[in-house]
Amino acid sequence: MTSTALARPKGAKGLVLSGDPIVQLLPPAVRDRTKNREFRRIMVLLIVLSVALVAAGVAFGLFRTIQAQVALDAANAETARLLAEQEIYRADAAVADVVENTHAAQSLVSTTEVDWRALYQEIDDRIGSRGNIMNVSFRSDLPWQPASLSPGPFHAVPSVSVAVTVQSPSVLTLAEISDRLATIPGLLEVSFASTSRAGVDGDFVTVVDLTFDEQLYIGRYTPAEEEAPAATPTDESTEEATQ
Repeated sequence: MTSTALARPKGAKGLVLSGDPIVQLLPPAVRDRTKNREFRRIMVLLIVLSVALVAAGVAFGLFRTIQAQVALDAANAETARLLAEQEIYRADAAVADVVENTHAAQSLVSTTEVDWRALYQEIDDRIGSRGNIMNVSFRSDLPWQPASLSPGPFHAVPSVSVAVTVQSPSVLTLAEISDRLATIPGLLEVSFASTSRAGVDGDFVTVVDLTFDEQLYIGRYTPAEEEAPAATPTDESTEEATQ
């Protein structure tokens, strides 16, 4: 069947066609199947595209996971290497700590150390032929105890005490002993503890108490101070020396 629409506008001459003639020979069911086929094709394409996007996302996530695992393995390997090196140097560090602690203990213990032999020789040399030393008693404070103070006018100064027993043919005076011992470094005070005589014609026995300040401490293990570097001559001083 053919249908043709005809229209005649106002004022127009003759017939005017409203469009191209269309003939629908296929039944509506055929047209519906064609539309359904195109719709299914589009849906399949959309599903394939979605699966491809999901697969790409999974692949990217797997790639990032592998990268993270590789970085973690590298960090674990570096940690294991550092721990191994730490075990190697642990013994050396322990020895270094022992040496450092030993030096610190030596420095502490020797803080109030005195060279008693040298001090005895100083006293004996100055007494000389005036008498013979029968006995000497030395006393110095321990580093971890409160410092003993001088009993005399220098009582605020930490002191080292020495008691000397001198046998002499005549009486020793305080002024004479003080003059003889005055040149010993660090001497603070000289005092007589006692003077006695053995019998009528015997020698005199005098006990002299000597007090010294902290100059007697030898500081054997005290760290030595670093010497300042020698000054480099300037250009002007070099020119003057040349002239």
